[in-house]
Amino acid sequence: MSDAPKKTIYLVMTDAGNVIPPIDDTTFCLEIFDDHFELTPQQASPENRRSQQLDHEDPVDVVKRWFYQRVVSVVPDAMPRGAFHPRIWRNGVIARHVVRDTHPSWHLSADWPVIRPRLLAYHQLQRRLATIFEVVTPAQASTASYGTAIQQVLALAAMEVETLLREAFNANSSTNKPHSSMNDWARLAAPMRIDAWTAKLEWFPEWPPMHPFKGWGPGAAPPWWTAYNKLKHDDSLRSTANFESAISAVAAVRILLEAQFGPGIAARMEDGGAAQIVTTNAPRWLPGEVYFAPRDGANVAVPAL
Repeated sequence: MSDAPKKTIYLVMTDAGNVIPPIDDTTFCLEIFDDHFELTPQQASPENRRSQQLDHEDPVDVVKRWFYQRVVSVVPDAMPRGAFHPRIWRNGVIARHVVRDTHPSWHLSADWPVIRPRLLAYHQLQRRLATIFEVVTPAQASTASYGTAIQQVLALAAMEVETLLREAFNANSSTNKPHSSMNDWARLAAPMRIDAWTAKLEWFPEWPPMHPFKGWGPGAAPPWWTAYNKLKHDDSLRSTANFESAISAVAAVRILLEAQFGPGIAARMEDGGAAQIVTTNAPRWLPGEVYFAPRDGANVAVPAL
């Protein structure tokens, strides 16, 4: 049998209502070799696959018969198995994150030295925000409130966003740029689909849903980031660094942690109490964009920029 596939395509399965589901265990990778083909579930290890000798029949037709004609689309290969963008989670799996279970979970141990300081910083932001909530209740009437404690939270959260984005940019850039800026980091907005993420304050449903990266891109900064810069550079505009900006900046940190390391990061987070922020929306990745576990167990980083 040949060792390398001649062709790789993805098959998107549908439920009884003919609605394409999220990318999960209903998505399969079909690899066609010289003398056989293999079908691997997207949320599975390389060993969990079905193989059949290649005969005169089209493998796609065979797979359709296996699944009772429930294959609704066939997508050409975009990401080879084992390839992934560093620090960009795409609702998929890479080998070290897979467990052989019916409900695979993310293993973060390999990235723990990188994740740990970022989580500690986020926990500090949660505690500071919870203390402020004891004095100022998150509500429409309080969005413009400002003061030293609120502005400190904004500044610390924005600096943490800087760290997360700089690290992701450096991991995904093919050129070494030691002094990158927010305008450079904005190039991550498209490959991360960061605009799709939303979050909420779990204890305060009256606080509007947060969309901290809405409209972010080259030359267009989020309002909370603009408020942070005004806080740094123009003392007369410090009032723009308000309660709403501070909460949005902390939500931006929360979203970036999940957007970079996957939903399993939530299991490592402290309970934020009154300041608990949870994500409510994430990107819907196309089958050709997600990560499939590699055949040989070796992942290959492919910079996205």
